[in-house]
Amino acid sequence: MTFGPYRLDSGQHRLWKQDRIVSLQPRPLAVLEYLADRAGDVVSREELIRELWPGTHVTRAVLKVAVHALREALGDDAAAPRYVETVGRAGYRFIGADAASRERPGREDARAGLPPADLIVGRASEVARLDAGLERALAGERSVFFVTGEAGIGKTTVIDRFVLGARSRATVRVARGQCLEQFGEGEAYLPLLEAIGGLAREETAGAVRQVLSRVAPTWAALLPMTGPDAVPRRRGNAAATATRMLRELADALDALAEQEPLVLVLEDLQWSDRSTVDLLGSIARRRAHARLMVVASVRPVDVIVRQHPIGALRTELRAKGMCNEVVLEALSLDDVAVYLDGRLHAGGSPDARRLASRIYERTEGNPLFVVNLLDDLVERGVVVLRDGAWSVRGGIEQATERVPTGLRGLLARRMEALSPAARRALEVASVVGDEFAVAAVAAGLDEAVDSIEDTCETLAGQGAVIVEDGLAEWPDGTLSGRYRFVHALYRQVLYDGIGEARRARLHRVVGARLETALGARASEHATELAMHFVRGRDHARALHHHEVASVAALQRFAHHEAVMHLRAALDELAHEPADPVRTARELDLVVATATALMAVRGYAAPETERAFSRARSLCESVPPSAQSNAVLRGLVSFHHVRAELDVAHDLGELLLRHAAADPGDRTLATQAHYGHGATLFHQGALEPARVQLEAALDRYDRVAHLEHVRVYGGYDPGVACSLWLAWTLGLLGRLDDAQRRSREGLELARALGEPFSLAWAHYAISVSHQLFGDWAASGAACAEAARLADEHGFPHVRGMALANLGWALIMQGNVADGIPALNDGVALVEATGAALVRPQYLGMLAAADALQGEAARAERRFDEALELVERTGERMHEVGLLLGKSQLLVTTVPASRVRAEAAESCLRRGGAAAGGPGGLLLELRAALALARHLGKRGGADEGRSLLASALGSFADPGALVPEITAARRLLVKLEEAGG
Repeated sequence: MTFGPYRLDSGQHRLWKQDRIVSLQPRPLAVLEYLADRAGDVVSREELIRELWPGTHVTRAVLKVAVHALREALGDDAAAPRYVETVGRAGYRFIGADAASRERPGREDARAGLPPADLIVGRASEVARLDAGLERALAGERSVFFVTGEAGIGKTTVIDRFVLGARSRATVRVARGQCLEQFGEGEAYLPLLEAIGGLAREETAGAVRQVLSRVAPTWAALLPMTGPDAVPRRRGNAAATATRMLRELADALDALAEQEPLVLVLEDLQWSDRSTVDLLGSIARRRAHARLMVVASVRPVDVIVRQHPIGALRTELRAKGMCNEVVLEALSLDDVAVYLDGRLHAGGSPDARRLASRIYERTEGNPLFVVNLLDDLVERGVVVLRDGAWSVRGGIEQATERVPTGLRGLLARRMEALSPAARRALEVASVVGDEFAVAAVAAGLDEAVDSIEDTCETLAGQGAVIVEDGLAEWPDGTLSGRYRFVHALYRQVLYDGIGEARRARLHRVVGARLETALGARASEHATELAMHFVRGRDHARALHHHEVASVAALQRFAHHEAVMHLRAALDELAHEPADPVRTARELDLVVATATALMAVRGYAAPETERAFSRARSLCESVPPSAQSNAVLRGLVSFHHVRAELDVAHDLGELLLRHAAADPGDRTLATQAHYGHGATLFHQGALEPARVQLEAALDRYDRVAHLEHVRVYGGYDPGVACSLWLAWTLGLLGRLDDAQRRSREGLELARALGEPFSLAWAHYAISVSHQLFGDWAASGAACAEAARLADEHGFPHVRGMALANLGWALIMQGNVADGIPALNDGVALVEATGAALVRPQYLGMLAAADALQGEAARAERRFDEALELVERTGERMHEVGLLLGKSQLLVTTVPASRVRAEAAESCLRRGGAAAGGPGGLLLELRAALALARHLGKRGGADEGRSLLASALGSFADPGALVPEITAARRLLVKLEEAGG
């Protein structure tokens, strides 16, 4: 059969458009074949379901989805069909090429006052900009577009129109995901999972599933996919990391775009989770060519009020020219007039312009206000159809007086106009969410699905409150229609109108139905289920689902989301009866919260301290366990970063005893040796620190990476031990070994891909470069550490990296940029509550003061730093501080004998301090500084002896650090002077 440009080959089950096969799934194609075979006849819905879905119980929503897909493939319009016509409630009819000229009595009356499906005004330039972006994407130019504006301004309308045009291109894929306010920030990657999952479900050839399994196996394991090419779902996600997920999806999008141009639509990013923001940033920053276009809608005001991270990303991308922005402003008076003309065909009416002016005045051009205000006037009979023309009954001013000034009141009145059955259904739908399955609404009302399907179908046909949104298919086999509210405010007005007790009951019923329907896959929707049970006051179930959601967030290294769920779980746990079971469960949650806070707030932040204090208190009321050891390990880190080194030392020895009592627990042994080794390092006990750090690496098990990361709040001890050991070996004079350990630590961090480990590793590498005097490399490593820490929200690491970056710039002579970076970094570190390394920061600040001519302030900083060393026992920095103060004393104007003697005293104290920890590099630094001083004061012989002894201690005479080079030159100079 041939109709229009199409040819239907029923024998081969194919639909052709001219010389190209039209992509159409089997069910919609079967509907077309059945209707075409009965061309001109009305075929009932029941007959179609009976004949095309034999032996299967499905609702009429399944048939509607198939018809919708058929119309999309044919480019047909349900309002003005050319091929498939809906005949009231009777069924469907194939009308072929004659549809355009066929009269359908009553249609105009049925749709009186409703806007045409393609009516859009005042947005042509915005849609054109998106169309132009698509053209560039088709040519291989990757692009990101933000569509911004206030609620109701028409962002969705513009995107819908653009998507409609994009879908009309046979070679363009469109993936669409939306952020939902009621689910909060907790569901990591929610809109992206929706978009990619929808793409995988829609296509028939399995190309998307094949790409995901090949390029993004982590995402393939997260998505519920079916079909012969589907990837089996794995239990757990131990190999997944945030960095890997970012990289995999970016690679997968590029691969899909290589097959066919891809448009990725992400809506309402002001409600997105942090992980989605990180992923959008990763996609946008890629510079490689790709036939990929990302369109994201954002409400800027909500972003500012919520201080949402999408705001910072949008600012960064705009500054770097990595995105485009389509800003939607209010409609003009002319736009409103055009809308009224298109809606009412009232261009020739004398009332038309005055009505447009009044509506514009009352709404200030907000499209949602305009539409709803006009709807209200039509429904109240103020704007009426007379003799085929629309007019205003009564004076325009008087006619609009009853219109509420706020949209909420207008929407509330609109809801009141619905039938009781429709309102009840929509109220329950508002409990489900902005998008809802009919089966969930039916459960809340305890009514048959088909009955609710009829109600929703009628409402969607009116197009005023809800619209169709495909088919909902649950794991238990339930199939029903899926709808969404035209605007979230419709849902909010309905939701707020429900009594509190009834609302709680509905949340419980809906949550329980979803939990049953999802079955084994309930964990994938833990955030949604937790929301229902929290609002339904079902504390036990809410607690369970928040716990499940927190575990999923930690497995994705989404620490911010994990903290949110863990805190919510603790709130729910408070409703349980006080007993040993609750205490043990609280301890689990508090420990998990404290360790996650290490990454997102800092190791010594007040929130982290409160969490660990509570954990320690709980440990005293439960028997010793793995959790009590985790608390001890966390407390070691907490007191370590607070520079309470004596406390950290004692707790570290206690943890070592626990590890010795359980020799089979390699994970505990790794943590105990590492924690104690880090404390010993800062106490200046380099050789004992080396022993502990090497013992930790000997027991390190990479398989236990996730367990380590949970205990350490985000980073891996294998990475940390390697790099801490590199510092230790470097100071001990084993320079080659130090460089080897540095490389191993960074390589491991890159292989693991965990963002906190990688950010910290780049910071640690910057310190290693400082030992070797490579200030340019140190600055580059700091910059990368700061970038990663800023991108993923690690304030402590960012502060340390910025401070070291400032110092590296100063050491390269860039004082103007270095001092501000140093000050900013130190302030960030102090804001987290951290006190470790503060003596060194004070020494850096003192040097900066000296460069700026503030000698007195510099000396006060050195004295404060040395006092801190005495008070905290952080001896690692003592030598450097004494040498720095001595240099300040001899270079300060005016010079004096007293200051020279004070400088020499500092140098000799530095030499004695350097000999304590046995650090050859520290001893050489002290000897070099003292020899220089003595050479100027007639002590060349003592200086030669000091340098010769210090240089002879290095095992590798060819090893080069700045101190060795300088010491050799000075030794030659002193020998020549002595000769």
